[in-house]
Amino acid sequence: MFELFVRSPVRKRGALELSITGIVVLIIAISLLAFALVFIKQLFGGAQEILAGGLARVKEDINKQIEESGEVVTIDLGRNLENVKKGRRYSINIGIKNDVRSIGEAAAEESVCYWLGVRCLTSFSEPSRCGNEDITVPAWVGGYNLETGSRNLQSNWFRKLLAEVSIENAGIAVLPVEFQIPANVAKDTYQLELIVYRASEEVDRAPCYFPIVDAEKGTTNGIPVGKFRFTIEVT
Repeated sequence: MFELFVRSPVRKRGALELSITGIVVLIIAISLLAFALVFIKQLFGGAQEILAGGLARVKEDINKQIEESGEVVTIDLGRNLENVKKGRRYSINIGIKNDVRSIGEAAAEESVCYWLGVRCLTSFSEPSRCGNEDITVPAWVGGYNLETGSRNLQSNWFRKLLAEVSIENAGIAVLPVEFQIPANVAKDTYQLELIVYRASEEVDRAPCYFPIVDAEKGTTNGIPVGKFRFTIEVT
């Protein structure tokens, strides 16, 4: 009985020290967690600011290119894309201007639909071919086949291309585009053409889809309004 009476304060003191240690550890853990959350927020916040700043600069550059050239469409990397590796993904930005006001038509109060297509015109080594012997030129390789209004392409080099876009009155749309040259494409330099169609006055501009008038003949209500020719050197 006496032994139990003597040892009990020691046990209580040990339990108390254990509780204090646990509280200290908990406080340290909460502090570290708060610090980590602040760090992550600052890190991602800074990344978002950099990304937003980069996109703003791209849009500013494209706006300047379009205004200086007077063209409806442009590509931020210019007309010559060099040393493009087969199978590797690349990113470019396409700029398109709502040209309704610029060509002297009645100003559109609402957004106007535009459609994009990319076709291969020729290769320097084999002028009648585009990539391989199975694909004759001109060959549609991205976006819409604007001759038929379909997405059936001879080969798809621009898999992540927003082929239809609604652009507000007098606005300029900047479209991030990802392209990848297929592995079966021969090493060569290819001349491509980015073509832009706009909805005609007869087309309901609300649904932004490619307007097929006669599917058998492949005629549409789209109006060709811009072209941008560029080369890709495939290595």
